Amino acid sequence: MSKSNASTPHRPLSPPTPRSDWDRGLAEPLVGGNRVALLPDAGAAFAAMLDAVDDARDHVNVENLVDVEGPGLDLLRRLESRARAGVRVNLLVDRRPLGDGVEAALQPLRRSGVSLGEHDSAAWSGLFPGAPRCSEPRELLVVDGRDAFIGGLDVATGRGLPQEARPGPRLQVQGPVLQRLQRLFVVHWQRFARGPMQQARYFPALAPAGLQRMGVAAADSGERNPFVEALLAAVGAATRRVLLASPCEQPPRRLIQALVQASGRGAAVELTVPRAGSGLLRGMPMRQALHAAGVVVHEAQPGRWHARLSVVDGEWVGIGSARLDWRNVVRDGEAGIVVVDSTLAGRLEQMFADDVRRTRGAAAPCSTPGPHGYPGTHYAGDFRP
Repeated sequence: MSKSNASTPHRPLSPPTPRSDWDRGLAEPLVGGNRVALLPDAGAAFAAMLDAVDDARDHVNVENLVDVEGPGLDLLRRLESRARAGVRVNLLVDRRPLGDGVEAALQPLRRSGVSLGEHDSAAWSGLFPGAPRCSEPRELLVVDGRDAFIGGLDVATGRGLPQEARPGPRLQVQGPVLQRLQRLFVVHWQRFARGPMQQARYFPALAPAGLQRMGVAAADSGERNPFVEALLAAVGAATRRVLLASPCEQPPRRLIQALVQASGRGAAVELTVPRAGSGLLRGMPMRQALHAAGVVVHEAQPGRWHARLSVVDGEWVGIGSARLDWRNVVRDGEAGIVVVDSTLAGRLEQMFADDVRRTRGAAAPCSTPGPHGYPGTHYAGDFRP
C-alpha cells in the first residue's frame, strides 16, 4: 500500500442505486466491492505508483509505463531495485515509441532478474512496408495482486510536451476487479513474451475494499475495442448529460452519431478535442454536424491536450488508454476501466468544467450556449492553472 501520495480515496456513504443498462457493451458484468482513488495529474499518479512499487513484497507486473527519461525512467530504476530485493518483476514493453536508448535502459533490469517481454507490433508492421502500424499502448501496473493503476498516461509519447500540457486522469484500484486486470496482464504476457512469467502469488484472495461497481474493457491489436462499445452503449442510454474528452481530432462516426442522438433526446452533451488541423479542414465536418445538433465542442490547443475521460449521467465513468479515434476501434490494443460511482463522476465533471473555464479568454463566437454557460466552441490555449 502507498506510503503517502496526493490521491484522496472517496467512499460513498451508501452503495449506488444499480442501473442495469450500465453493463451493456462489456464482455463481463460489472463487479462490486471495489475502491478507487482518483489521481488527477501525472505527478500524483507517478508518486502513488512509485510508492506502491517500493512497498511490493511478492510481485510487480508492468505493461508499458516506462521510458528512457523522466518519471518513466524513475519507474525503471525502482523496478530494478525491487528485483534485486527478491520481488518478482515482469515488464511487458513496446520498444518502438521509446526510441534511442531503450536497450541501455533495459540492460540493468535484465541483470537484476526482471523478466522482460516485448510487444511485436513494430516487427509485424515491418513485414508490410507502407502498411499502418498496429500498436499496444495499454498502460497498466499491478502490485502484489492488490493494487492496480490504469489510465492514459502517455509516458513515452508525452516526451517533450510543454509543461502546461494537460494529461488525462488515472485511477488507483483495489478490490475484486483487480483479478480481471491481473488476468489481462497475464494474457498479454502469454501472447507477446517469449519466456514465462516468474512464479508468484498473482491471484490472492481479495475481500471487498469499497462500494464501487467496476468493469474492464480491453482488446488486443486488430480486435474491435470493447471500451468503445461500452461507451457507445452508455451514451445511447444517456438521459441527462454526456461529457467526453479525447486527444483525437475526429472521433469515430458511430460515436459522433451517438452524441448527436443523445443531444436530440435532450441530454446536455459536451466534447473536448484538440483544435482541428489545417490539412483538408480535418475534423471540420464532424464539428459542423455536432454544432447543428446542439452539441458543445471545446477545442484545445494541439499537442497540449491528452486527457481521456467519459462521464455519462453523473454516474458512468470511462477512463483508459483509448484515444477514441478509428485506430482504437479496429486496430490498436487498448485497455479501459468502467466505474459506476456518482462521487467519482462528480469530481471528473468538475475537472472537465475547470478545463473548459480556462478556455473562456480565447473562445470563438457561437450561437449555441453550452450547459456550463459558455459559447459552443472554445480554443483552449495553455491550460495553465
